[in-house]
Amino acid sequence: MARRAAGLPAEATSFVGRRTEITELTRLLARARLVTLTGGAGVGKTRLAVRTAARLARTFADGVCLVELAGLTDPALVVHTVAQTLRVPEEAGSPPQALLARFLRDRQMLLVLDNCEHLVAACAELAHRLLSGAGALRILATSRQVLEVVGEQVYPVPPLSVAGSGSGYGPAVELFVQRAAAAAPEFVLSGGNLSYVLDVCRRLEGNPLAVELAAVRLRVLSPAQLAARLHDRFRILSPERQARPSHQRTLRTAVDWSHQLCNAAEQQVWARASVFAGGFDLESAEEVCAGDGIAGADMLELLHGLVSKSIFVAEQGRPVRYRLLDTLREYGSEKLRDAAQEGPVRRRHADRYLRLAEQGEIHWFGPDQDRWLTWARAERDNMRAAFDYLFGAGDDEKALRLATALWFDWMAAARPLEGRLWLTRALSRSGAEPPARARALWASSLAATLAGDVGTGKVLADQAWEAVRDLDDPLAAARIVGRQAGVRVHHRDIARAEELAVDSLARFDAARAPADPMAVVALTTVAACRIARGDPAGAVAACRKAEAICRAAGDRSLLVLVLVFLARAEWTAGALPDAEQHGRQALMLARAGAARPYLVQAVDVLAWVACARGDHGRAAVLLGAGDALWDQFGLQRLRDSPHFGVPRGECERASRAALGTAAFQAAFQRGAGLGVDGVRTVATGQTAAPGTSRAPATGPVLTRRENEIAALVGQGLTNREIAGQLVISRRTVESHVENILAKLGFVSRTQIAAWTASAGPAQRSSSAPEG
Repeated sequence: MARRAAGLPAEATSFVGRRTEITELTRLLARARLVTLTGGAGVGKTRLAVRTAARLARTFADGVCLVELAGLTDPALVVHTVAQTLRVPEEAGSPPQALLARFLRDRQMLLVLDNCEHLVAACAELAHRLLSGAGALRILATSRQVLEVVGEQVYPVPPLSVAGSGSGYGPAVELFVQRAAAAAPEFVLSGGNLSYVLDVCRRLEGNPLAVELAAVRLRVLSPAQLAARLHDRFRILSPERQARPSHQRTLRTAVDWSHQLCNAAEQQVWARASVFAGGFDLESAEEVCAGDGIAGADMLELLHGLVSKSIFVAEQGRPVRYRLLDTLREYGSEKLRDAAQEGPVRRRHADRYLRLAEQGEIHWFGPDQDRWLTWARAERDNMRAAFDYLFGAGDDEKALRLATALWFDWMAAARPLEGRLWLTRALSRSGAEPPARARALWASSLAATLAGDVGTGKVLADQAWEAVRDLDDPLAAARIVGRQAGVRVHHRDIARAEELAVDSLARFDAARAPADPMAVVALTTVAACRIARGDPAGAVAACRKAEAICRAAGDRSLLVLVLVFLARAEWTAGALPDAEQHGRQALMLARAGAARPYLVQAVDVLAWVACARGDHGRAAVLLGAGDALWDQFGLQRLRDSPHFGVPRGECERASRAALGTAAFQAAFQRGAGLGVDGVRTVATGQTAAPGTSRAPATGPVLTRRENEIAALVGQGLTNREIAGQLVISRRTVESHVENILAKLGFVSRTQIAAWTASAGPAQRSSSAPEG
């Protein structure tokens, strides 16, 4: 049989990168008969397909054939075009599809169908018929929309990567440099222009077409000028020649091409979804993008259509989130403005996130905490977009409400600076009613204090009290008095701080909110005051009350703070085993949640415990680790507060004296280089601190229920299976497993299983009573 192929086009420019992608496609085509390359405009689907086909040409006895479909508009011409490209002889009375099927029936060939997106139905039908009748045929298709043929293997083509350091800077930069040198021979990548080139490639998200079009502009712009002008990328990135196919002549043309593939409803959703920043979920799309002729019930299908056309990217998760590449989002924004819909859609967007933020403020302290904190983390860019709109629209009252409601997010995630920014801006613009202003001042005081500006925190707390003192808002008053207590601890006004904290707790009781999260904070303030005046037993009692509130609510964020203070109180009392146990628990819970500030505080307390035991090498390592984490988390000022600065200094002086300056500094530096994971491993006792010896551990005893659950974990049961066997809730099992991990200083279920297998009957039968 003669070898037949229509051949492949010669490459007019060099091919950059894609080694991994070509290798993966080669493997896919070895086991799948239809592989479809998908991706957004200009991502390089055609070039990748052609290069892969060229590599594989020798493995197909009848070669490869590229069929270009971009110029077609009539689906009926697809079969004709393929047959003509393959030079299939025509026969009178025989339909072209039958002729084509017969021609390919016994051929071992790779057929490349390029640009199928606007002819999906016709291409899908043809692919199905040809693959059914030709057992040795392989098809490699490129399309912004999947063909949805049985057996189709979809391969999303990623943009070119941009590395940040090292000997190379990624294929996107390599592509830019090659095209720039061709356009402007005098261009050479250097230390003076590298940062601008990296910025251009990153802002263009590694899109090959966009990078190529940008590089050409170096004929008339410097790299610095190009980077500065990317805000108008559709105008700047216009090629000087018309040598490209019509749908690739400019980035604008490429995106227009995708837009024309969408039906009217999809085009509207694309435009409306441009108001989202950083992605969105289905429910958000239903609320923000529906209306004016688009039913919310149709949104899932519309999103599916836009994903299949490579307009939206679907990021798998719980829930699935959708996003637009920045270039496509800008295009959608322009369409939204042209339709005079930007204002109403952005208002719906802002209203949605305000409502959800206020719900999160109410419900985050409870069993749904992880969900709300995860939601807030995922939606930060959308929150920022909502602020931008509200401030721009002059809706200062809603901006103030949004800034106030989000205190739970930036407190738990240790982002007080951004929270402070929004609150300060909103307070400076808003003529809000006293209740709203009082709450905002309280939240702003909290943000300032967490950011280390305790002076401003005190001023804001006092202003908040002046705003609320004559109002009938007992919950706000309780929180504000508690805030006044907290800032006075930082100013070492211990007596007044404790007096205010006790007053705050009485106000929470009167407001029928004794389990408010700020009541927990007030209890830790009481604990701090009692530690300061030499009453560790009183501090332990306050912490135990706070711990009970957190556990009853299902909280895992403030619980870490409580356990840190509990460990601190026990360390003060000389109860070192208890202090170490609770410090480890805090560290384990911080690892599972979002309480990074408390994680580093737990490391500090464990360092003090090691120092008190005379293990100065371990103490020095943990001090170094904690010091690095304080800096990493941006909490340097909080590090130097009386709560932690004084005992930390004493620990450092004692360890330095015991080890000598050189040995202490060496251990300190080893700790500073551990990183978060290394700190967790060392601090929880899983391994000895570098350069230290580990004393035999006498681990805490588990309760009977914890032992029972540990045994089931050892048998390989999941939390759901354990819950079913013990007839308890899954959340209860999860809580017990976390406690087991913390008590034993473990970080995985595998370690629990190994422990249950090695522990003798005597050890496992000496469980502590429940309580």
